[in-house]
Amino acid sequence: MKKNIIVLSAMIAFAGATTTPVAMAALNTLVVKFDCPTKLNNLSSFISGIGSEQIGLGATNKMQFKGSLPASTPLDLSSYSNSNTKYNACHGVVTCQYQSSLGWPVLYVSYTAEQARNGIVIKQTAKELNIKVPFGLHV
Repeated sequence: MKKNIIVLSAMIAFAGATTTPVAMAALNTLVVKFDCPTKLNNLSSFISGIGSEQIGLGATNKMQFKGSLPASTPLDLSSYSNSNTKYNACHGVVTCQYQSSLGWPVLYVSYTAEQARNGIVIKQTAKELNIKVPFGLHV
């Protein structure tokens, strides 16, 4: 009888140990801020502009945003201004949209941030995008 109680007690303890985690692991998060280019350049085969990226409280880095050149886009892009931002979490792509005050085609430039995949947008304006991205494990 004693042997059965010990075996039963051991089985209950083992079953409880396998379903209760020893430590709960959670992902850390970090905010990445993207600023869209304020000026675009028509480089005859594509459009480009210099924006920025800041990871956490670190230094701000300059990044080149690029986009395709729609037909009938003027050489002078000074009539364009920021109108929207988008984020593709699966691929880490930040896209900036521009409208012309003269009725020219809408332009898009984008930057792929490898470290900004699977994030969540926490702030979005016509010129700026802040994303909270997961990294590492916090135990």
